[in-house]
Amino acid sequence: MAQEGSRKKIIWCSDYVAERAKTGVRIPPTKVVGMTNQEIIAAVERWQTDARLYPLTCCTSTTHAPLEPIEKGGQIVLACPNCDYCQAAIPDMVLEWNGDLSWLLGIAR
Repeated sequence: MAQEGSRKKIIWCSDYVAERAKTGVRIPPTKVVGMTNQEIIAAVERWQTDARLYPLTCCTSTTHAPLEPIEKGGQIVLACPNCDYCQAAIPDMVLEWNGDLSWLLGIAR
């Protein structure tokens, strides 16, 4: 979210894509560098469909469905299927998720 004075402003997919198209700048999260768009989509879908994890969700309403990875302007963004909310940043933990919870339990593999 962008700050506008003391109020938060929600960045919508259409606004984000239009702004990025003007500047031509891509600001990917750290782990996105070196990953193809298909690899990013697959990583996000692994996270979003793992029943043990809380999915990435829309910040405008808790009743909206989980965010979906889509390609916009040549980059992957997380879009809400219920409104036009868009999240450009994908957490590194999501991109690295392989289903292994042993680290959480303190068990060395």
